[in-house]
Amino acid sequence: MKNRKPIITLIIILGIIFVVGCIFFIKIISSNKPFIFNYKEEKKLVLDKEYDNNFDSININSKASSINVLEGREDKILLKIYGNKDYVNVNTSNILDIKIEQEDCHFFCLEKTISRIDIYLPSSFSKEINITNNYGDTKLENFDNIVSNIYNDCGDIIIGSIRDGKIENDYGDIKIGKVDSVDVKNDCGDIDIGEVNSIKAHNSYGDISIKKINNYLNIEDDCGDIELNNINLTKKSTIKNDYGDIDIGMTNDIYIDASVDLGDISINNNNHKSDIVLKIENDCGDIIVAN
Repeated sequence: MKNRKPIITLIIILGIIFVVGCIFFIKIISSNKPFIFNYKEEKKLVLDKEYDNNFDSININSKASSINVLEGREDKILLKIYGNKDYVNVNTSNILDIKIEQEDCHFFCLEKTISRIDIYLPSSFSKEINITNNYGDTKLENFDNIVSNIYNDCGDIIIGSIRDGKIENDYGDIKIGKVDSVDVKNDCGDIDIGEVNSIKAHNSYGDISIKKINNYLNIEDDCGDIELNNINLTKKSTIKNDYGDIDIGMTNDIYIDASVDLGDISINNNNHKSDIVLKIENDCGDIIVAN
């Protein structure tokens, strides 16, 4: 950001850092949820079962687990759970329903031992997967036909590829390789996506980085930079940022309607006659479009 008003800018930045820190601490206190500083995975295998691939959907609900959805055999579903068998509950009817309880942690825990769930699915699996995980990372490999709804309370969400999804995280990064359509929300952490056709994204405290967008975007960031490498829009889209720079690489032949309260605007090519409009608003930060 150019320092045309260095003192004012410094005061604003320090004020933002203070406010963000206070809000983050207040959210932890008011949530009535424990904060785990470090965790390790259970090593004891307590469930190892194979199922036919005939479930309508898969639900995973865990208090504290490392959850890994992995590519396996084409005709079977394999489930491995490491932890305490007293905390494990698996029901099989039309839905494969997996629930993992956990011994409570009161407010602050220096270290916690959590369960581990490894589920192996056919790469062609096309049903819905719903995951709720309070503590621990959630990882999915490449499943181009899956619709996945994931909510993480504290931990990273890492996805190779899915068809569609709704992804929400409170504290941790979200990383997706490729997805057709996604609604993603993060309270505190970065959002990093490789390629997406249509995206709705909101980040409270963290950066948003997307390499390629092919159709539509609706992106909001309260505090963090937004970086989009290549966008090819087919309908009206919007970007809004409160505090942070917005940096866009290549675009198709569109009209970019940009405004900023404190910062600079630089747009190389702008078609004012285009029916496709990308509206960009920034309260404090530069807007750079290098197309």
